[in-house]
Amino acid sequence: MKLNLTKPRKFIRQLRTLKSLAKKCTFFQVLDMITLALKYGFSPLEYHLYGFDRKHRIKQQRLFYLSNDRIEKRFRPVLNNRRWTSILGNKLLFYLFYSQLKLAVARVYGFYYPEKGFFLDGGLLRKESDFAEWVERTNPKTLVIKPVGSLGGKGIKIFDELVSFESLMSTEGRQYALSEVFSFMNADIMNRQVREDPYKGFILEEKIEQAEEMNVFGSRSLNTIRVSTLRTKKGEILTDFAMLRVGGKDSITDNLHQGGYVVNIDVNDGNLGEKAFGYIGKSGPWIEEKSVNIKEFFLGGKVPDWREIIEIAKKAALFSPNLFSIGWDIALSKDGPVLMEGNENWDMVIAQVLAGGYLSERRREILKEYGLEFPR
Repeated sequence: MKLNLTKPRKFIRQLRTLKSLAKKCTFFQVLDMITLALKYGFSPLEYHLYGFDRKHRIKQQRLFYLSNDRIEKRFRPVLNNRRWTSILGNKLLFYLFYSQLKLAVARVYGFYYPEKGFFLDGGLLRKESDFAEWVERTNPKTLVIKPVGSLGGKGIKIFDELVSFESLMSTEGRQYALSEVFSFMNADIMNRQVREDPYKGFILEEKIEQAEEMNVFGSRSLNTIRVSTLRTKKGEILTDFAMLRVGGKDSITDNLHQGGYVVNIDVNDGNLGEKAFGYIGKSGPWIEEKSVNIKEFFLGGKVPDWREIIEIAKKAALFSPNLFSIGWDIALSKDGPVLMEGNENWDMVIAQVLAGGYLSERRREILKEYGLEFPR
C-alpha cells in the first residue's frame, strides 16, 4: 500500500484499479492525488478509501488522516523499538513472554521445525513418531497448527479431534493422516515461509472453545476483537481503537484475506458500528462496505465482556517493553477473554476507514511527546 512518486508504476496501477471499479478520475482529481502523494505520501488507494474525492470532504479534514507511507516510515519506527517487536511477530515468543505475566493466552504445546523442534514439556518434536508419543503421553483433545511468523491466516489448520496417534479430524470434517499433516508443514516451511515469513516453523496450540455469542454466521472461524493501545510517555495506557473481526461462512479464520469482515467498535462501551467492510475480491487491499448486518448477532448490538477485554489489552500493553502502539487480538472463550496475538502493524489504514482520521488533538499531543508532529 505504500506509495509515493518514486514508484510511478504502482501509482498508475492503482489509478487503473480505480477505473476498473467504475471510479472515474478527472484530470483535477489525478492532479490532487499527485499533490497529496508528494506532500503527505497518500496513494490513490488511500485517496479512494478515505473519500478524499467526495465533494463534501473539506480539504483540511484530510490532515486528520495519516498516510501509510508515514505510518511505516515515521509512526511505527518511533513508537515501537525494532529490537522488541519479535515478541509480537513470533508466535512462540509471544506465548512464552505473555504467559509469564499471568495473562490468559492460548496454550502452546510445542514448536515444530525439522531437526530443531521441541515440546514445551521437554520432549522432542522433530518427526511424526515424536508427535505420536506426545499424544499418547498427554491425550490432547484438540489442536491448532500455525506458522510461527505468518500473517493473513496463511498456513493454519484446525483439528477438532485427535482420532488416534496417527489420525486427526479437521474442523472442515476431513480426516488427515499424521503423515499428511507433517508433509503439509514441511512443504509450507520449505516453500511459502522461505519467501514470505520472517520466522520459520509451526507452533502447536490448544483450540479455543469460543463463546456462543461470538459464533457469527455459525462459521468455523475463531472471531476476535482487535484493540489497539497507545502508551503515553508517563505510562498511561489509552484504548486507541477497536474493531470486531469476523470470518466468512466458509472460512476457518477471521482474517480479511480469507474473506472476513471488520466492524468498528466504540472503545468506550463496546457498541458495534452499523457498517461491515471487507475486501473486494480475496486478496485486497481494496475495501468496500458489505451488505451484512453483523451487529444484529449481538445482544444490544454490543460486544460482551467489554470491560474484561479492555483490561487484558491494557495489562498486556503495560508490560510490553519499548512497544507503545500495539493492536491486540483477543478471543472471547467460554471462560472469558483470551489474548491471541499482538500486532505492531495493527492496520491503521483499515482503522481510519472504519473510524475516521487518526490524528485527533489528543493523539497529536501524545505523539508530540515522542517527537512526532504532523501537518495541520
